[in-house]
Amino acid sequence: MVCKINWAKVLQCNKLMYFSLQNAPKDKLLVLNVRDGWEPLCKFLGKDVPDVPFPHKNVGGSIHELLLKENVIMQRLNRDTKLAALFWLFIGTGAVIFIRRKIFV
Repeated sequence: MVCKINWAKVLQCNKLMYFSLQNAPKDKLLVLNVRDGWEPLCKFLGKDVPDVPFPHKNVGGSIHELLLKENVIMQRLNRDTKLAALFWLFIGTGAVIFIRRKIFV
């Protein structure tokens, strides 16, 4: 199954984003880079920076493990890939055995 990208929707979202960036009052709009942590968000909201670390899930590429744990489609793809590899391993092994028997008999 191939995912089809709806480019009209992508363009619509991009236009809305650019419109918002250009027309929103600067004191009412925060463009946040999560790498910056709590400081810009808390400053924008007028709150104190909490003592807990900024939440994030993709530490060192752990998003792959998270997807495998929580996403049924990813679990199935992972399983099917392993099954396909085993299948081709057995086919290849069988072919080698068959060819050797034909040569050495």
